[in-house]
Amino acid sequence: MGKDHVTKQHVKRSQRSAPKSDNAYLKVLVRLYTYLARRTDAPFNKVVLRSLFLSKINRPPVSLSRVNNTLQQKGAADKTVVVVGTVTDDVRLLDVPKATVAALRFTASAKARIIKAGGEAITLDQLAVRAPKGQNTVLIRGPRNAREAVRHFGFGPHKNKAPRILSNGRKFERARGRRRSRGFKLQRLDLILDMSTMYPKRSENELLGPLGLLDIGNEISKSKLIQLDLFIMSPEVLFLNDFLTFLTHIAGGSSIESLTIRTFKSRKTVGSQWEVIEIPNGPKFLAVLKSAKSLVNLTLDYAFMKYLQFPRDYATTNEVERSAPISLNLVDESFGLPTLLPIEREVVTYIIATIKATHVGLIYGRVQEGSHLNALSFMNNLLAHLGSFPFSNQIQLVSLYEAWSYSDDGMMRDYYQKIINAIEAASKDSEARKLKMTLVKASRISRFDFNSPRYQKQEFYSVLQQEGSLSMDTKPVHRSKLPIDIFNAAEASLRDLEYYSYVPAQDFINAYAQFLQRQGKLEVPGYVELVKTSAGNELPPQESETWFYKRAASAARHIYLRKHVGVGKLNKLYGGSINRGFRPHKHADASGSVNRKVVQALEKIGVVEISPKGGRKISENGQRDLDRIAAQTLEEDDE
Repeated sequence: MGKDHVTKQHVKRSQRSAPKSDNAYLKVLVRLYTYLARRTDAPFNKVVLRSLFLSKINRPPVSLSRVNNTLQQKGAADKTVVVVGTVTDDVRLLDVPKATVAALRFTASAKARIIKAGGEAITLDQLAVRAPKGQNTVLIRGPRNAREAVRHFGFGPHKNKAPRILSNGRKFERARGRRRSRGFKLQRLDLILDMSTMYPKRSENELLGPLGLLDIGNEISKSKLIQLDLFIMSPEVLFLNDFLTFLTHIAGGSSIESLTIRTFKSRKTVGSQWEVIEIPNGPKFLAVLKSAKSLVNLTLDYAFMKYLQFPRDYATTNEVERSAPISLNLVDESFGLPTLLPIEREVVTYIIATIKATHVGLIYGRVQEGSHLNALSFMNNLLAHLGSFPFSNQIQLVSLYEAWSYSDDGMMRDYYQKIINAIEAASKDSEARKLKMTLVKASRISRFDFNSPRYQKQEFYSVLQQEGSLSMDTKPVHRSKLPIDIFNAAEASLRDLEYYSYVPAQDFINAYAQFLQRQGKLEVPGYVELVKTSAGNELPPQESETWFYKRAASAARHIYLRKHVGVGKLNKLYGGSINRGFRPHKHADASGSVNRKVVQALEKIGVVEISPKGGRKISENGQRDLDRIAAQTLEEDDE
């Protein structure tokens, strides 16, 4: 009978018997303390020996503050502090005590402060000579679980473990950590509702068909949304009974704090599958606002005021107590009238009384030179009307924000540009150059902040409450009283959804490539007919005359949709799989030279500019061109 051979190569040992490091000094210390642990009966040497076996992660550093706290303990003032690791400095500690510290390693600043205080910084081999048995010493170690990575380890009940994410932007989902559901918490939703193609509810015969409007509302009500941005195709949607029911499900079933309802550009009509409400729709819309008990910010298009109808002698009440300040923002992209019409004024009054608004704001677009004065007159007219109501004492703040401008200097720049092009084609004498420099300076006026509506500041005014009247106060408002800005985030999402997510990417790229080719300013390298765009390609592009313009248009669109993009990201984007014969395919980056020429050409014509954070970002002129091309493409698709 023989004995079975039992292999031990897969048996996991619980502890190390030697360090994995090749450091010669560490190996000498291991031999020294191995001898002391074998020849002495002191547990101190065995603990130090086991600590020398550990990895760097399990030997965390100890700061001078921890050493100071140890020495302040009872009976430890005259002892030697031993650290099997690194001792680091702590700038928060003003006075370093006089002490003897033995450690595996010291940082330069920590050692200098210890010696300056009159103490000693000795090594572990010197400690072995002074105290072979560890007498009159105190052994400490650093916190093992203080690293950032430890916060993301493990799963268990009542644990605040969150997944590590690289993107913390406002447009990303917020990671909520591993739970029983393994899901993520969605706190903001931007939703476009195209009522011409949707249906109220999914058919029972089509279980795998698209969700209806009420089905979407039920799903949203189950989530814990904080911000909801709804973009509808026209204000007439407010007359649909299913849409108001959809809003009721969302507002009553979730904890929404910010609600935005805006219109987007669409020439489609509402389908016949929707039920139109027969009674006035205003009371039902106010019931939606009453059910949103956590609402603190409401943004509506001013055009909605014409489409909310109320019965005669209607009176609204709201018994819900709201402790937080509530903001109401009215949005009008082409604001022109200085006064409120009586019907619209009553609707605004009903909404303010229902949500108990403490801040009323007007966000408008400038269509003429006197738009700002008209906005001031509009707000004064509204306050004068609200002063006669008992709830007027709750209004504390009003604001005006010029967010768009349709009377900018675009035509002036085009006029100057035509003259500059004519001068370049003419003879290049000294007078022509002087005139060209003057015109170039005049055409660059849009670079300054005051001429761009993107950088217009919001104006806030306190409300003076007198007997039966309200008026605006010109005193500055403290920053702590200002409401949270929700409009700009929703407006950016609307433009992205409207122009770039709603517009097919291929149609936009083709349209912008044709624009660049007609313009004739994009610098095209001479090798476009021969060069390969990637090492994984076998042939150059077949469209030798247009492929560079399409690549430039695609790169400009990609940079527009992101904060800043470098050549390396474009190489990954335009790369593809490389054919390796019978071996599996793998990714091959695109040519960096081609993409670098593309961004350099776009930079020369002013579409992109160098970002201070690295890479390129879209310029103001480039954004204006891309917005115009996207709007034209959207109109052509609608036709």
